[in-house]
Amino acid sequence: MKKLIRAAAAILAVVLTVPMFGCSVFNVFSVDSLIKAPRLTGDNAEIQKAFESAVGSEVSLVRPVAGEYRSAYVLHDYDGDGVNEAIVFYMPKDTAGEVRMHFLKYSETERKWNSVTDVKGNGSDVHSITFCNFDRDSVAEIAVAWAFADGQKDKMLTVYRYSDTENSDKKDFVSLASVRISDFNFIDVDFDGADELLYTIIDPASEKPTAQFKSLKYDIATERFVPLSEVQLDSRIVFLVSYSHDMRAGNYRFYIDAQLSDGRYMTEIVFYDYSRSAFVRPVDENGVPLGEMTLRRPYILSDDINSDGSVEVPRCELYEKSEVLSPKEGSDSSVFATEYYNFNGEKLISVGMFYICDELGIRIDLAKYRSTAYIRFDRASGSILFYSYPVENVIGDRLLFTVSSVPAVTTDYGSAAADTSEEKQRDKAQTHTVITQAGRELGITPDSVEADIQPIKTER
Repeated sequence: MKKLIRAAAAILAVVLTVPMFGCSVFNVFSVDSLIKAPRLTGDNAEIQKAFESAVGSEVSLVRPVAGEYRSAYVLHDYDGDGVNEAIVFYMPKDTAGEVRMHFLKYSETERKWNSVTDVKGNGSDVHSITFCNFDRDSVAEIAVAWAFADGQKDKMLTVYRYSDTENSDKKDFVSLASVRISDFNFIDVDFDGADELLYTIIDPASEKPTAQFKSLKYDIATERFVPLSEVQLDSRIVFLVSYSHDMRAGNYRFYIDAQLSDGRYMTEIVFYDYSRSAFVRPVDENGVPLGEMTLRRPYILSDDINSDGSVEVPRCELYEKSEVLSPKEGSDSSVFATEYYNFNGEKLISVGMFYICDELGIRIDLAKYRSTAYIRFDRASGSILFYSYPVENVIGDRLLFTVSSVPAVTTDYGSAAADTSEEKQRDKAQTHTVITQAGRELGITPDSVEADIQPIKTER
């Protein structure tokens, strides 16, 4: 029977999951348009039957908008018996803004699904649900990030534990903690076998704006969460864009891409110092936080650019003489060179400089071109043109090569482009490379350019 329940759970997850746009720190609301839940069939229908028997059929299902679980029906083993139970997020009839969780469990003795309990949520929508282990036992804690319908970017994170004592018929879910967050994660940073709760919270609208990275640890003896460590982040942060982490030399490192009040972006770096049992915001020899090095105008995020398991952070600078032809309305014609750095535990080490073109979805390594060539990006045709800087006894700058989208758009860029050329089409990034005679004279080939191009993710 356990195999049957597991199979039913897997099918239910597929049947009820509806694709949603990803959401990190944005508020997106997801009350299902149908008042009545869609009718399920077979063994899955028994779950819905038990749910509707407990709460009624005229309810609105509510789906989490972020995380691994995106269905209003969530299947997970929340009591540690090896069999999935069901959690349903819903909004009762005529109670707009009140989201609840209903818990169900299958009884092998009765051979049916039974209602366990019903819990009122701490928000008007569900951002995400996560399962973690704060106390090193076999029962997972349930962490729900509740969102709000009034436009707040912050969320309320509540951690629940299933309570089922042998001497009591009462089965319920106890709230272990509720904290206001902007973003969060669960990681065992001190390697003791239990997750720690890590979260960021920003308050840009207060009289004294603040941004903080905090952590909580569950104390088994007192059965409550206690502060582990916290650091102050840049007070100019108004919006968290992206959150990532890696581990090196036995220490976890966290990278927080954020937007500042002046519209620029930066990456805050925080790492867990195991020897001090504390989080640290690293600084340079002058006491300046390393995140200051990453201040940049373009929207470019941290990324593992060389697939070595470590996150690299970006820093941008204007690319001399380069420009965007036919820039978008409201944007200028500036072109930036992006240098990526790896944090080695003490300082930032450069790993390379690139030109990033969101429109083509590529990143070009500038190691061979930065000092000898500049870029013109023709937005209308989707072409990147590399020109040589002026050289002695040569009139005008010479076009060396172009990289364009596929199919390539034929555009007349002058006599320099009329030289004999070589072409190379790249299937992975869907680009088309043309090498001019001037480029060939410098030893540039389609294969050498192709080796310098990487595909990137361009969605925001």
